[in-house]
Amino acid sequence: MQTESTSDLKFCQECGAEISTKVEICPECGVSQEQNQTSSQREPSGRFTAAVIGSVGSFFFGWIPILGPIVGGFIAGYLRGPDKQESALTGVIANVLASIPFLLFAIFGVFAQIVEGTVNTFLGWIILVAISVAYFYGFGAFGGWAGAAFSSRAEP
Repeated sequence: MQTESTSDLKFCQECGAEISTKVEICPECGVSQEQNQTSSQREPSGRFTAAVIGSVGSFFFGWIPILGPIVGGFIAGYLRGPDKQESALTGVIANVLASIPFLLFAIFGVFAQIVEGTVNTFLGWIILVAISVAYFYGFGAFGGWAGAAFSSRAEP
């Protein structure tokens, strides 16, 4: 007769009966114990929290062409979880936050052009801002999508 030690026993989370750790279905209530293994997944970070952390990565890696916005988006997407659409949105938000200093610089540049009266360079600033926004946010969305693909967190 083989006796089980207390380390080989656990409690059923449905009925509380003492069962073996090797059992897949509780013999008392019949509930599958397999679902308890998914609880080991980490919860996803909140959208804003993941975006703020990702924006730090994007801000510091932003000087590397293409890679900067992708890194920030990837970090945010990974923290947000495996939902690719939600993580892509979080990657965009991360890059929106990271691009605030650049956008402020651009806005003051446009304002200076208006004050000086050089309208032809004003159009150049507007085009530069539009290209930069598409660059930061597009690659941020891609990074968020890629981060979701590698995330092992639970669904948001």
